[in-house]
Amino acid sequence: MNILIADENIDYHTHYASLLDRKHHIFFVSDGSQAIQILLKNKIDLLVTDYRMPKLNGLQILEYLSINKILISTALLISDSLPSNFELTKLKKDLNFQFNFFIAEKDDDGFDQIKLLQSK
Repeated sequence: MNILIADENIDYHTHYASLLDRKHHIFFVSDGSQAIQILLKNKIDLLVTDYRMPKLNGLQILEYLSINKILISTALLISDSLPSNFELTKLKKDLNFQFNFFIAEKDDDGFDQIKLLQSK
Protein backbone atom coordinates (compact mmCIF):
# COMPACT_ATOMS: atom_id res chain seq x y z
CA MET A 1 0.00 0.00 0.00
CA ASN A 2 1.23 3.49 -0.88
CA ILE A 3 0.45 6.15 1.70
CA LEU A 4 0.95 9.90 1.32
CA ILE A 5 1.21 12.01 4.48
CA ALA A 6 0.93 15.75 3.82
CA ASP A 7 1.55 17.91 6.87
CA GLU A 8 3.70 21.00 7.32
CA ASN A 9 4.60 19.91 10.86
CA ILE A 10 7.58 17.59 10.44
CA ASP A 11 7.06 16.20 13.97
CA TYR A 12 3.82 14.63 12.77
CA HIS A 13 5.72 12.75 10.05
CA THR A 14 7.57 10.78 12.72
CA HIS A 15 4.35 10.21 14.65
CA TYR A 16 2.48 8.87 11.62
CA ALA A 17 5.42 6.66 10.65
CA SER A 18 5.37 5.08 14.11
CA LEU A 19 1.68 4.23 13.72
CA LEU A 20 1.91 2.63 10.29
CA ASP A 21 3.13 -0.82 9.36
CA ARG A 22 6.61 -0.75 7.85
CA LYS A 23 5.51 -2.89 4.91
CA HIS A 24 3.74 0.17 3.46
CA HIS A 25 5.53 2.64 1.22
CA ILE A 26 5.06 6.02 2.90
CA PHE A 27 5.66 9.38 1.23
CA PHE A 28 6.01 12.47 3.43
CA VAL A 29 5.57 16.03 2.16
CA SER A 30 5.26 19.36 3.95
CA ASP A 31 3.14 21.39 1.52
CA GLY A 32 0.26 20.90 -0.87
CA SER A 33 2.18 21.40 -4.10
CA GLN A 34 4.60 18.61 -3.10
CA ALA A 35 1.57 16.38 -2.42
CA ILE A 36 0.23 17.01 -5.93
CA GLN A 37 3.59 16.04 -7.43
CA ILE A 38 3.60 12.73 -5.53
CA LEU A 39 -0.03 12.07 -6.53
CA LEU A 40 0.79 12.67 -10.20
CA LYS A 41 3.80 10.31 -10.19
CA ASN A 42 2.58 7.48 -7.92
CA LYS A 43 -0.53 5.41 -7.30
CA ILE A 44 -1.55 6.45 -3.79
CA ASP A 45 -3.97 4.29 -1.81
CA LEU A 46 -4.33 6.47 1.28
CA LEU A 47 -3.90 10.24 1.53
CA VAL A 48 -3.65 11.80 4.99
CA THR A 49 -3.53 15.57 4.72
CA ASP A 50 -3.68 18.44 7.15
CA TYR A 51 -6.19 21.14 6.28
CA ARG A 52 -3.79 24.04 6.91
CA MET A 53 -0.64 23.83 4.82
CA PRO A 54 1.48 26.16 2.73
CA LYS A 55 0.97 26.59 -1.03
CA LEU A 56 -2.15 24.38 -1.26
CA ASN A 57 -4.25 23.39 1.72
CA GLY A 58 -5.67 19.92 2.27
CA LEU A 59 -9.04 20.80 0.80
CA GLN A 60 -7.40 22.19 -2.35
CA ILE A 61 -5.52 18.89 -2.74
CA LEU A 62 -8.82 17.00 -2.52
CA GLU A 63 -10.40 19.36 -5.04
CA TYR A 64 -7.46 18.75 -7.38
CA LEU A 65 -7.98 14.98 -7.07
CA SER A 66 -11.66 15.30 -7.89
CA ILE A 67 -11.32 17.72 -10.79
CA ASN A 68 -8.43 15.81 -12.39
CA LYS A 69 -9.94 12.38 -11.67
CA ILE A 70 -6.85 11.11 -9.89
CA LEU A 71 -7.82 7.83 -8.28
CA ILE A 72 -7.05 6.97 -4.69
CA SER A 73 -8.90 4.66 -2.30
CA THR A 74 -9.24 6.80 0.82
CA ALA A 75 -8.54 10.35 1.95
CA LEU A 76 -8.39 11.66 5.51
CA LEU A 77 -8.48 15.44 6.04
CA ILE A 78 -7.17 16.46 9.47
CA SER A 79 -7.88 19.79 11.10
CA ASP A 80 -7.92 21.43 14.49
CA SER A 81 -9.96 24.34 13.18
CA LEU A 82 -11.97 24.14 9.99
CA PRO A 83 -13.14 27.53 8.72
CA SER A 84 -16.51 28.62 10.09
CA ASN A 85 -17.98 28.63 6.57
CA PHE A 86 -16.86 25.05 5.92
CA GLU A 87 -19.96 23.15 4.81
CA LEU A 88 -19.56 19.39 4.57
CA THR A 89 -22.77 18.87 2.61
CA LYS A 90 -21.80 21.48 0.03
CA LEU A 91 -18.34 19.94 -0.30
CA LYS A 92 -19.84 16.50 -0.85
CA LYS A 93 -22.24 17.80 -3.50
CA ASP A 94 -19.76 20.04 -5.32
CA LEU A 95 -16.84 17.64 -5.59
CA ASN A 96 -18.48 14.23 -5.88
CA PHE A 97 -15.43 12.42 -4.55
CA GLN A 98 -14.78 8.99 -6.06
CA PHE A 99 -13.02 7.75 -2.94
CA ASN A 100 -13.77 7.19 0.73
CA PHE A 101 -13.42 10.53 2.49
CA PHE A 102 -13.06 11.11 6.22
CA ILE A 103 -12.52 14.23 8.31
CA ALA A 104 -10.67 13.99 11.64
CA GLU A 105 -11.06 16.89 14.02
CA LYS A 106 -8.22 17.39 16.48
CA ASP A 107 -8.50 18.90 19.91
CA ASP A 108 -5.74 19.53 22.45
CA ASP A 109 -5.73 15.86 23.48
CA GLY A 110 -5.58 14.45 19.96
CA PHE A 111 -8.36 13.32 17.68
CA ASP A 112 -11.78 14.13 19.05
CA GLN A 113 -13.80 12.48 16.33
CA ILE A 114 -13.55 11.18 12.80
CA LYS A 115 -16.49 11.76 10.48
CA LEU A 116 -17.21 9.83 7.32
CA LEU A 117 -18.14 12.47 4.77
CA GLN A 118 -18.64 10.24 1.78
CA SER A 119 -18.08 6.63 0.94
CA LYS A 120 -17.61 5.42 -2.61
